[in-house]
Amino acid sequence: MFSFEQYTDVVPLPVLFMAPVVLGLMFLLCPARLRLPLALTALPPFLIIGRLPLLGAPALAAKALGSAMLLAVAVAAVLAPGSKRRLSMISYAYLPLAFVTPIFIMTTVDSTFPLLRAVQWICMVFAVLAVARTIVDAETLQRVVRHLALGFVLATPILLSAIVTGNWTYTGHSRFEPYGAATIQVGVAFTMTAGLCLYQAVAGKNLAMRLIWAGSAAAAAGMGLLSGSRTVMITMLGVTAPVGFVMLRKPALAVPMIGIMLVGVAVVLSRVDTNPLGRYRSLETARGEQALDYIRESIAQRPVTGLLGTTGMQAEGDEELGFHSHNAYLKQAYTGGLVLVTPYLVLAALSMLAAFYVWRNRALLDVDPLLTSTLAAFMFMIYAQGFSNHMIYVATSTWGFIHVLFSTLFLTWAGDIARFRRTNPGLAHLLLSGHRVPQVA
Repeated sequence: MFSFEQYTDVVPLPVLFMAPVVLGLMFLLCPARLRLPLALTALPPFLIIGRLPLLGAPALAAKALGSAMLLAVAVAAVLAPGSKRRLSMISYAYLPLAFVTPIFIMTTVDSTFPLLRAVQWICMVFAVLAVARTIVDAETLQRVVRHLALGFVLATPILLSAIVTGNWTYTGHSRFEPYGAATIQVGVAFTMTAGLCLYQAVAGKNLAMRLIWAGSAAAAAGMGLLSGSRTVMITMLGVTAPVGFVMLRKPALAVPMIGIMLVGVAVVLSRVDTNPLGRYRSLETARGEQALDYIRESIAQRPVTGLLGTTGMQAEGDEELGFHSHNAYLKQAYTGGLVLVTPYLVLAALSMLAAFYVWRNRALLDVDPLLTSTLAAFMFMIYAQGFSNHMIYVATSTWGFIHVLFSTLFLTWAGDIARFRRTNPGLAHLLLSGHRVPQVA
């Protein structure tokens, strides 16, 4: 992790404060119709660069200005021309939860960076809600997903360049850790790239772009495989499963992608002394025991309010245990006890129920059924991945952004579908039976 001195050495405080203002003015001068596409496209590579410490100054600057980037997305969405949709009231629960989190960590001994990340989470929630309000139909949904996917395409060469520069591993375990990025942090970037780009490769119309989408997805799959992370690979398989089943009927696309991935993996393996794929031979892990230790030895000591009002505790993790919980839900319980983790668990449960309900009734949405299935797969895998990684509640990664975005969309769509089925039961039955009539949900 970067120290505060490193931030201020590379990005002096006056620049740190003025840079968002200058960038904001430049952003406002940009044509209104281009602001949101540019902001969404820039978001993934911007946040990914902030996760690559060995890049030096660019990584420090990107991480320091992460909140400004998210505010740019929020402003672009608010000022975007066109109508705005009404969101589910449940999705607005993310706002008060974001605002109360800093209260729990104010008295911790390492509060500086956790508080900055908490502020960035607030900015991210505002950005997500603003973007979600611009998604009023299938076309706007496709645009948002496409621009995010394009951002991951732009980030892929940056990550791959670590192999050329020799900065592809950091811990000495021969795992793919581009520019010193922790596997649990950069692995979600591989997953998002594979999932979103693979969908674009199948659903896209432009042949040249489909090749780019397919190449990026294949590269991401190769990098994920080389990361040696079982969590990354399971999550990646989950989010790509809906498109994967479709590709079984399109070998002309699937075979070249698999070939690209295998060639890339073979090139990397030829340059290393040990095989990073050896980790896949066993599913043994200490995460379960660590989770139980965290519950018994730490969370149980402050089960209701977590770190609220404590002294001498660390916000990053329990220093006495000497390790992180590697669990998003236990991290929230450690931070805010039942007061904080319970609402997040309720939101997670409601989001998954909404995703399943929408997927079951996808014929009532004027949205590509394959995209609906892909987003639903993302929703379930995001929460499953939370049991081994805390990134779903971290705004320094696009993983947290798409988590709240997809949650908001599914909660809103579920409400829309339920109302439509109540008011138009006959039409809903026809649509669900496969009759071709215009969808209105």
